[in-house]
Amino acid sequence: MVAKLLGLTFLYLTTSPFTFTAHGTSVYPVPTSSVKINPNWEVVYQDTNVYGVVGKAVILECGTTMPDIYIWSFTKPGTDAIKAVVYNLGKGARIQNFAETLGQLTIISNSAAVSIEKLPLAAHGLFTCQAFYNIDKEPIVYYYYVHLTVRVPVSKPYLLLSDVSPVEGSTMWMRCNLENGTGPIQYVWQHETRSGNVTVVAQGSSSVINVTDVNRDHSGWYRCVATNDVNSESSNRLWLDTICKF
Repeated sequence: MVAKLLGLTFLYLTTSPFTFTAHGTSVYPVPTSSVKINPNWEVVYQDTNVYGVVGKAVILECGTTMPDIYIWSFTKPGTDAIKAVVYNLGKGARIQNFAETLGQLTIISNSAAVSIEKLPLAAHGLFTCQAFYNIDKEPIVYYYYVHLTVRVPVSKPYLLLSDVSPVEGSTMWMRCNLENGTGPIQYVWQHETRSGNVTVVAQGSSSVINVTDVNRDHSGWYRCVATNDVNSESSNRLWLDTICKF
């Protein structure tokens, strides 16, 4: 289909039924798969990876200079649907209702950059900014692909022991339980003696460790520490009291 935008003719190749309206004119999103602006012009593609944290703020850049026209869209992982988030056709930014599902979204002054506060998990996905420069002369078109990864901090873990009073020579396990946290997660188990000496007894990516041939030296306080790329949290201590046979 051919759409005329501000006196310029663009050929959009799209299979998406999505449209939105600006000042009474239907505007079709340029698809991420194939675009043909003009046989002699080439669209420039740029990919960026951005990492955000649930409940925090993040900024998504659309180039380094303010384009004449831009359209931000969002694609949820595992789908092909392109949904408009905000656009500016030269008469100010128009934030779409759909943007409310992606957090508190605003446009940074004198730019096409998007600021999202109180970031939700729903914002995890591909943001695309279609930017048009120099439209009254020789148009230059950029596609800025911003892959946003939304991470979840680890919650406070709680330690579970299969037996808090194991008999000497027996086998037991310890589990570091988490309610939330984006992987990969690393676990560290600490042992504290009566005298206050703390040592690391195990660490790795597994949330469970097995203790074989329990002896009296295993008695003491235990805690686990869970860590991911966002933060680190420690559990409360649990006392393990070995029952000696002799």
